Amino acid sequence: MAASQQELERELIFRQCAEDFEYFLSNYWQIPIPGTRGDTLQFDRRPYQRDFAELLQSSELIVSLKARQIGLTTMAVAYAFWTAFFRANHTWLMVSVGEDAAKRAIARVKYGYFRLPAWMRDRGPSLVTDSAQVIAFDNESKIEALPSTAAAGRGDSVFGVIFDEAAHMVDAASVFGALEPLTYGIMIVFSTAKGMGNWFHARWLDSQQRGSVWTGVFYPWSAVPERDMEWYERTKRKYVGEEWLFYQEYPSTPEEAFAKSGQVAISATLLDEQD
Repeated sequence: MAASQQELERELIFRQCAEDFEYFLSNYWQIPIPGTRGDTLQFDRRPYQRDFAELLQSSELIVSLKARQIGLTTMAVAYAFWTAFFRANHTWLMVSVGEDAAKRAIARVKYGYFRLPAWMRDRGPSLVTDSAQVIAFDNESKIEALPSTAAAGRGDSVFGVIFDEAAHMVDAASVFGALEPLTYGIMIVFSTAKGMGNWFHARWLDSQQRGSVWTGVFYPWSAVPERDMEWYERTKRKYVGEEWLFYQEYPSTPEEAFAKSGQVAISATLLDEQD
């Protein structure tokens, strides 16, 4: 029996989703609306998120310094799912600061997956594992979320690794050392700052050097279109007495993010005087 018109249309859509990450995001990936219970919206990306999506598909080593609530985790999670669902043998590790954060990372994946149209889930690979920290399909692809430890991910090769809030991880260097030899695809490292001298800070400095293997990108507080100077000043007033924490969460420049956050060897004031 010939396939119905609807079946043919769905097959074309599925194939386009498999080929075009942006098309998939624009039409089929849903995210929760903050502050609501169960309300969803289509993932309508901001300009910098569209740029980041292109970067995900063109770079193998990415380190991003960012302000809070920029949405890079959402982008990285969507990309991990897209490759795992539409490609065979694409395993991902999402490394988070702790076990609770790891579970939240997998919950983001599942949120989008279970809100795909039923016909798309049926057309794609079958779900074979659905646990608190792993989602896996019968195409030999899976996404696993782990707390950051030196033993994280040792043993099996993986296509991609996501380091979420790397500056706040304990012994991030050891985690990187365990995972780098296993990764044959992409490694994505992003975080808010936490002072100077840690592994994330070193990766960022490396990314800014000519000839670096790392692609470094910075997203300030103002990257979000809805944030203006009134928002900035109002938010800053909430951190009176803890201004270092404000600059950590909402930096305007990379220098400000590192020099004014956490414990540093040189004060921001002294750095400003050298300008």
